[in-house]
Amino acid sequence: MREGGLVGALCPARAVFRWAGIGGAILAVLLPALVGPREYLLYLGTMALVFSVLAQSWSLQAQAGLISFGHAAFFGVGAYGSALLSLRWQFSPWIALAAAALLAAATGLAAAEIAGDLTGPYFSLTTLALAEILRVVALHWTSLTEGAWGLVGIPGLPWIGARETRAAEYYAALVMLAAMCGTSAWVQRAPLGLALHAIRQGEARAAASGVDARRVKRIALALSGLFAGGAGALHVHIFHWVDPASAFSLNLSVLPLIMAMFGGSGYLLGPPLGAVVLYLGNELVFQRLAPGGQLWLYGGAVVLVILALPHGILGWIEARVGGPRGPV
Repeated sequence: MREGGLVGALCPARAVFRWAGIGGAILAVLLPALVGPREYLLYLGTMALVFSVLAQSWSLQAQAGLISFGHAAFFGVGAYGSALLSLRWQFSPWIALAAAALLAAATGLAAAEIAGDLTGPYFSLTTLALAEILRVVALHWTSLTEGAWGLVGIPGLPWIGARETRAAEYYAALVMLAAMCGTSAWVQRAPLGLALHAIRQGEARAAASGVDARRVKRIALALSGLFAGGAGALHVHIFHWVDPASAFSLNLSVLPLIMAMFGGSGYLLGPPLGAVVLYLGNELVFQRLAPGGQLWLYGGAVVLVILALPHGILGWIEARVGGPRGPV
């Protein structure tokens, strides 16, 4: 994490971010009442929150320099876990969602063991391979997953009435994002955050300082998997279907990275901001101008980050608001 990032900068930038976060939180809580009967807008808000959770979960493990190219592994495990528990074994969708998130956290622990001491591009390629292996398993284990046909008829989150169900999905995503942001803030303020930062600077140096790199990476990947899996589980209850191509899509590994970097992965509100701006920009603007050309939007976001926004939108704002940066 860049210094002055996740915990924030001293005034005035810190005050701007704090009040913007409070205003955004109030708007998010009131959104279902503000959009009224327009369920499409509520759906867009829900999906923006789902991608925000995914981007924030990617950013958490990136604090240790663990750049994942296979974040879809956690999303897909959560999606299939909740789908199977609720559809095949008749668990309550709420219980299935929680259990699937825990299963994805276990996948994070497994990923940490598989990656071992790997760092940099070796770690990134290992996570990419893990996601691809899980996709192939889901594709060919037809007795469990129905293969390429996928699972259909997955129950939604039970509530009273269709409109209330949409609101329940929205608030489930909002609570999940609040928990993810709270976890990220706690990690950065706890000794774990210092350990992650030390590993980012170099595992050998961290080990010399007494940091157990493997243990710290297990915790980071488990927490990241927990929330990414929760996002995947919620996704299947919104759409009522899942297949290997969608659950373990490369897009779900690349988009969190782009969204987090575009918003500012070094800031608590950066990944959600990037997710909301890019997702809603694509759905409300870009798809009307160039249907099916969303890759141009996300590719343009990458170019913009490289050329003009190295620390994301919030980094750009901080540089212009001014004020010295505080410690991590």
